[in-house]
Formats: sequence, C-alpha cells, structure tokens
Amino acid sequence: MSLECGRRPEYPENTHAGTGRTCKFHPGRASNPSCDCQPSTGLYKETSSSALRQTAAKMAFAFHSLLLFCVFSGLLHGVWSFSFDFWKKDTAINNCPTGWTQFNCNCYIFQAEERDFDDAQAVCEILGGNLVSIHSPLENIFVQGLLPIDDIEAWIGYNDRMTPNTFEWTDGSADDFDNFPNPQPGVENCVIIDEDDGLWDETDCTDEEAYVCIKPVDPNH
Repeated sequence: MSLECGRRPEYPENTHAGTGRTCKFHPGRASNPSCDCQPSTGLYKETSSSALRQTAAKMAFAFHSLLLFCVFSGLLHGVWSFSFDFWKKDTAINNCPTGWTQFNCNCYIFQAEERDFDDAQAVCEILGGNLVSIHSPLENIFVQGLLPIDDIEAWIGYNDRMTPNTFEWTDGSADDFDNFPNPQPGVENCVIIDEDDGLWDETDCTDEEAYVCIKPVDPNH
C-alpha cells in the first residue's frame, strides 16, 4: 500500500489527541501515533514498504551511475597520463637504452651536468651520438619536454662557428628548421633551447650549460 497524502473522504475522521488536528485514518487501524496531520488540509501521510523499496532502488541506481562515472573518468585520466608521460619516461615500447627516451627513430637523453659546447658534444659522442638536432616543431616540443621544469637552458647541436649566420648541426643533418624568436639570430656562435618556451638563442660557446644528446635507435636493442 502506498499512501501519498491523498484525501480519503470515505475514511472516518479522528482528532489527534495532542494537537487537536483532524486526521483521516484507514479503517481497522487501531492507533496511529505517527499520524502527520497538516492543519490546512487534514491529510494523512504514510510511507509504505513499497515506497521504501522504490526509494532504495533509486538510490542504488544513482550510486551505480556515480561509480561508473568515477571509473570512466579514471580510465580517461589514465589514457591522458600515459600519452603525456610517454615522452618523459621509459615505456614498454621504448627501444632505447635505460635513461634514454625514444621519439620516432631516435633516442634522446638530457644531461644536467653543465659543460661548454665542445665538451657537451664530446660526451654525446662517447655515448654514441651527438648534441641534439631538431627538424620540426613537434620534435622541438619533445626536446623542450625533456628539460626539467626549472627555468633551465640546454645546448643543442646548432652552431655557425664555421661561417657566421650559416648554421649547421653537429650530426651533419639538414638545416631545415629553426626556432629563433626573431628572423635574425644574435652574434654568438652556439645555440641553446629554453625550457620555458622552447625558443632558441645564441650564446657564447664557452658558456657552461646542460645539454641534450641524440642517437639513432638501435634495431638490435
């Protein structure tokens, strides 16, 4: 039975002993101490076991919906975290040595120990590569992401020491991209990348900076 505060003119009326309010009782009900009389209408309200079951079912549905939403949100967050961390951490599809990170067919590593340009290039060669060369905006973003968030600058392999304003990469790759903030670079000879915005700048080759090395992926790794 479900009584929703409906008028029952066929039911006898009683007066609530404590309040003097008139309530309409169901026949055969000996007493109704929980009678909820409304002064303006004299209506009787009862919550039956059927109504309680309906309420419980609605609450269960809402809980299950919330649970599914949380699980789905967690999966989306996990997908995003994987795609972002793929560039920054070793993963199962990283074919590079420990400490290196793969992008396309190359391996990259950030070296925090500051050295001048020539020493940095020498270390990269010992590791089997060169100072990093960059050939697209996407690769530039990737290299920028290897730098720790500490307002740091790092050597890349771009320089014009042989011929002023004629730049080349230390690994001999094509000069097909640059990311200087102005059309004309400065007067120094060696180039750094800025962690904050990924822009390049010329500086003296004897300055000591962190650096990034690059080497091809070893297919036998």
